[in-house]
Amino acid sequence: MDVIDVDHYVVLNLPSGEKGSMLSQHDISKAYKKKALELHPDKRPNDPNAHLDFQKLKTSYDILKDEKLRKSYDDLVRRVEQHKSQRREHAAAAAAAAAPQEEEERRSASRKRKLDTARMHYCYYSREAYRRIARRRFNEEADRVPVKRYSIKVARRKLNKEAAQILSMYKRKKL
Repeated sequence: MDVIDVDHYVVLNLPSGEKGSMLSQHDISKAYKKKALELHPDKRPNDPNAHLDFQKLKTSYDILKDEKLRKSYDDLVRRVEQHKSQRREHAAAAAAAAAPQEEEERRSASRKRKLDTARMHYCYYSREAYRRIARRRFNEEADRVPVKRYSIKVARRKLNKEAAQILSMYKRKKL
């Protein structure tokens, strides 16, 4: 039976850790006798695991009654607990170090989303404004007499100027 897999104090219904290492031999023997009466195979004839449970109890008692084995077990438990606490501290430190970086990444992603949304709105509304102006100009030009080639260039320039004015107004309001 591996020492690390089983808490021998818990098997005997004793407090484990620092409190368990403070217990006297008399306390351990008393707990063993009490638990042995419960787990003895003669007391539980219908339980197929009774023999294994009693063997586990006996092994735990043998380890705790021998001073050298008990001391080495307590040292092992203490080292395992220290190792676990160090791992928790390192994990907490790593999480604390990563938190500002993750926060900055979240902010950056948020800024990028807002900027992309603004660009999409700008592109959509600039196209719409250009189309509105073009429709208006087209309707005005259609009402007039046929125009010469140079007047089409002039109309395009005017159209572009008006579109630029509308876009600049939109930029000031929305962005």
